[in-house]
Amino acid sequence: MFYSIPNLSSEQVTPVEKPWELTVERPVFPVKADFTRWCAEVTTKHCFISGVQALAPLVRVQEENNPPLKMHALIVDYDATADDATREKLCARPKSEYLPAWFIRTVSGNARLVWLFEEPALFGTTEHAEKFFAVLAKKLQLIKWLPGLDTGALNPRQYFEASDWVPMSPGYRIPKAIVDLWLYEAASRTGDIKQGLPEIPLDIVKQEVDAVFPGRWPGAFELKSMGPRFWDAAAGNPRGACVLSTGMMAFSGEQGFLSWKTIFGQKFVEKWLSSKTEGMLDSWAFDGQQFWRRGPDGRWQYHPKDNATLLLKDLGVSHQRGSYNPGTSELEHFIAVVLQQRRVERALPFTHRPKGIMCHPSTRQRYLNVSSVDCIQPAAPVTSAEGMTFHEMKDHCPTVHQILRTFFCSKVDVPPDQAEKEAYQLQHFLSWCKHFYVNCLKQTPTPGQVAVVAGPPNKGKTFFMNYILGPLVGGAVDAKEHLIYSSPWTEHLANSALWLVDDSEATADARTFQLYSSRLKAYVANAKLHFNQKFRQTGDIPFEGRIVVLCNLDPMSMRILPSVDMSSDDKINMYRASEQIEKLERENVCAAIQAELPYFARFLVDWKYPEGIYSVTNRFGVSAYHDPMLLAESRNQGSSAILLEILRTFGDDFSDRFKDSDGVYETSATKLFQELSTYNSQCMHEFTVRSMATSLAMLARTMPTLIQSRRDKKTNVSKWWIKFPLYEGAA
Repeated sequence: MFYSIPNLSSEQVTPVEKPWELTVERPVFPVKADFTRWCAEVTTKHCFISGVQALAPLVRVQEENNPPLKMHALIVDYDATADDATREKLCARPKSEYLPAWFIRTVSGNARLVWLFEEPALFGTTEHAEKFFAVLAKKLQLIKWLPGLDTGALNPRQYFEASDWVPMSPGYRIPKAIVDLWLYEAASRTGDIKQGLPEIPLDIVKQEVDAVFPGRWPGAFELKSMGPRFWDAAAGNPRGACVLSTGMMAFSGEQGFLSWKTIFGQKFVEKWLSSKTEGMLDSWAFDGQQFWRRGPDGRWQYHPKDNATLLLKDLGVSHQRGSYNPGTSELEHFIAVVLQQRRVERALPFTHRPKGIMCHPSTRQRYLNVSSVDCIQPAAPVTSAEGMTFHEMKDHCPTVHQILRTFFCSKVDVPPDQAEKEAYQLQHFLSWCKHFYVNCLKQTPTPGQVAVVAGPPNKGKTFFMNYILGPLVGGAVDAKEHLIYSSPWTEHLANSALWLVDDSEATADARTFQLYSSRLKAYVANAKLHFNQKFRQTGDIPFEGRIVVLCNLDPMSMRILPSVDMSSDDKINMYRASEQIEKLERENVCAAIQAELPYFARFLVDWKYPEGIYSVTNRFGVSAYHDPMLLAESRNQGSSAILLEILRTFGDDFSDRFKDSDGVYETSATKLFQELSTYNSQCMHEFTVRSMATSLAMLARTMPTLIQSRRDKKTNVSKWWIKFPLYEGAA
C-alpha cells in the first residue's frame, strides 16, 4: 500500500495499492525550477507518493500532529543516471540479499529504488520511525546500490513524484520476520518511547500480566525483551512485541505502541502512581511560603518551589505532561496534593513532640514539627518489675552513679541531720530529672521548675549538664544571650529542651537582673517561646523544657541567683552541691558516660518517686525545693531587698519624724519615690515609680505586719502603710 497526495502543498492523502499501474502524465518542463514550482502549486493534480501511513491515514505524515504509524515500502532517491544499463547491472549484481522491487525514473533523469515489505512495519513513535530508516540504510546497504544517495530524503515525511516505473524484482517482499527484527533494533536505539508516560517497574507489570493474561508471556519480562502480543488472544507471533519501560512496542496489529494504561486500564496506572508517591507524601509539606522535605537523615529542610521541583525530578517524579493524566504531569499532580493535603500554618520546632504534621497544643491548628531533637532511648529493663533502685544503678552505670552520689552528699562523716538533708536533696534532684526526661521520652513534655545548682568551683556542675542530663534530652544550649541580654533570636533555643545560664554571666545592674528574673518565671509560668530566626516565619511554640542556672558559692557568682518571692517560690528549685570534689579523668569519664547513658535513662524510667516529692496534682509534677542558704541569698539581692535596706535606713535616720504616729508612715507611691530619691538618689536611680511599687508589693507579702497597701475610702486612692522600724518582731 502506498499513499498519494496531488501536490506537495496538499494535506489530503489517497491510498494507492499499486501506483505503478496508474496512468499519470507529467508535463515537460524546460528547466527544473519550473518543475519544482509545479510540484508545490495547489492546483496541480498529480501523484506524489510515500510508503508510510500516518496515524490518520487520509492525512499526510506530520512529525507531531499526525506521526507515522506504518511503513509498507521504502523509496530511496539517488543522484545517479536512470538508464536501462544501470538497472540491468543492479539486477545482475545486487548489493544485498534484499532486492528492490521497482526502479523509478525522475524528471531529472535520475533513479529511485523501491523496496516492498511482506507486512507493514509498525511504529511506536516518530523517533522509532526515524531510527528504523537508519537501520534500513545499514541493512540494505543503500549507499552501495547507486552513487549520490540522498540521505536527507530518508525520513517518514518525504513524498516523491513517481510516474515512470520500471520493474526489477516486482514479486519480491522483505520478509516480515526480518522487518520485525529491524524494528526491534530501531527500538533498542530509541530513548523514552513515549515521553511523559509513567515508567512502572517491570516486576509490577509482570505481576499484572500474569494476573490478567495468565500464561501469555513466556520467559523473562525485561526491558527490550521480545515476546507475543499477550493482550491480543489472536496474536500468534512469538516475537511480535517488545517490552519498554512505558508500555509495549508491537510489530503487528493496528498500534505500534501500547501504554500500560491502554493494556491494563487507568485504574492499574493510578494505583501504581498512588503507591509510588504515597510514601513520599509523608516527607513533604507546605507552609504557605516554602516547601518542606524530610531528608534521608530525618531532618526537615525548607525549599523554594524551584528547588522542590528539582528534588522531585531527581526522586523520579515525572515532569512530562500526560505522565499522570492528559494535560497533567505526575510532578504537577504531586505538588497539587501537597498543597491540598500537606498544608500547614507554619513550620516550627516543637521539641519532643511527635515529628511531622501535628496539632498545635494551644491553637489546635496544623503545624509542621521540624525539630530534630530526640531523647536517648533507655536500655532494656535490667531489674525486676519493682524498678531499679539508686543502689542497683551502681551495677549498670557506675560512673554516673559515682558522680551523683557525691554531687550532693559528702564522703566524710557528717551529722545525721545534714546527711538526711543531703540524701533528700539528691532524691529531689533525681525526681526533677526523672519528671523532665520521662515526659520528653513519651513525647508529652510538660512545664517544670527552673533549677539552680550552686556549688564550689570544679564540682562538675556544667559537666553534669552538658555530658549527662543534656544528652539524655537531645542536648543543652547556652541561653545567656536571650535570658540575660534580651537577644531576640531564639532559633537555637527552640531546638533544645535544656537551657543553661552560667555564673560567669552575672548580671551587672538591677534592671537587667529584674528582667532576667522575670523572664525565668515567665517561661515557667506561661510555657511559651516566641520562635524568631532571620529570614524565617516567626511564631509562638510551647516551651516545655528546663532552665538550669549554674553558679559558684562566692558573693559575685551568686548575683546570678534569680529572686524568689511568694509568687515564684514554686517555680524555682535551689540545689546546693556538697564541698566534696570528685577528681575524674575527663577523657575516660566521657567515654564511660556515653556508654552508660542508656542505663541511666533506664534508671530514671524505672526508679520510683520518693513519697511526698511527686504528685499528679502538682502543676510542675514535683514539689519545689529551696536550699535555705541559697534562698536567703536570693532574697537579699533582689530589688525588693535593696528597697528594704533603703527604707530601713530612711526610717532609722528620720525616726523622730514618725514618733507621733507610732512609727507609721502612710503615703502614695509617687510621694514615697520622691522622698527616697531625695534621700538616696544613688541607690534609687535604678528604680521607677512602677518598679518601686512592685518591690513594695513583694515586701508586703513577706512582711504583712510592717508593709501594707491600703485604699483611702474617701478619695479611693491607694496608699502605702509602712510601720517603722522595718525589722521582724519590731511590730
